[in-house]
Amino acid sequence: MIAFASSQRSVLMAMLATVSLVACALQGRRLDSPIYRDLSGWMTDTTLPPVFCARETRLHKVAPADFDGLRGVMALVDLAKGDEIVSIPGPSAVNLGSQSVDPVQAAVALLEAQARDAVANRRQAYWRLLPPPDAADLCTPDFFSAEEIAMLQWPPVAAEVEGRAEAMRAALAATPAPAALAEVSSEEGLRQLRWATFLVLSRVLTVQSPELGPGGAAKLLIPFLDMFNHRADCKHYLTGRTDGNLRVVAGEAVEAGQQVHIVYGTEDTSNAELLSHYGFVDRGASAADRRLIAAQPEAAAALSATSAQEDEAQLGASSLPEQQQLAIRFRL
Repeated sequence: MIAFASSQRSVLMAMLATVSLVACALQGRRLDSPIYRDLSGWMTDTTLPPVFCARETRLHKVAPADFDGLRGVMALVDLAKGDEIVSIPGPSAVNLGSQSVDPVQAAVALLEAQARDAVANRRQAYWRLLPPPDAADLCTPDFFSAEEIAMLQWPPVAAEVEGRAEAMRAALAATPAPAALAEVSSEEGLRQLRWATFLVLSRVLTVQSPELGPGGAAKLLIPFLDMFNHRADCKHYLTGRTDGNLRVVAGEAVEAGQQVHIVYGTEDTSNAELLSHYGFVDRGASAADRRLIAAQPEAAAALSATSAQEDEAQLGASSLPEQQQLAIRFRL
């Protein structure tokens, strides 16, 4: 079975708003710009080398779509429980190596894979679809100012962000420097590494890899699968291995035109993790939040700096920048 890493894929800036179950019923508007046609064309092009297994790629039941400003995946046909939603061959994915708790190591591997693919002209339709290093939807706390991180009132997130920043600085100072960063300035290297770390945290899936032995798993960037958005109570599930097909299977019925979701993490995934890794908060994680607060009473004390009433009033009374709004929603 596919197991989510503590990190996965990106969302658009519109996901800064709290996820609402009402959004699940929205009818999508199919996105048919060249960038999406190129991705589909590349993934199903049977003239490419066999390693990409285009004949095994099945995307015909869904398509990228806009849901009131939020990009997601829309059902093109009615889906019944048990239906295969998509199927993508494992070799199509970008393999970042064996599982590691350090996303920065995987980020270095991502930059090196991107450079290799550029030389070989592979996966270019996929790489072009990823947000660039200066995109507005790089919205995790790694891109917050010190003031905005303080507004979260949750010291563990601040410590996590600082830990990643220190790991990035250490990677850039390594001798020899990572090949993908050897020719750039330290400032540009940090910019690229922060971007790659965001992609690892927000998009990577951990998948069983038989070639790594019993229990072995690899970190994968999987084209198209990383466009599915999150819904906490979604029943769809992912299955597959690196040497086979990676599939999303319907765990409930979906009507044509509706958004198809997956779940990021598990029932224990709190908003601290959703924010830190994906850049949004979700009321559906409230039970996990309560457990987290109970387990970390010292950190929870920081939340009392403002009341819920004060936070709600601040959200309603001013036009705050998106990241400050997100910080306040996280506190709530």
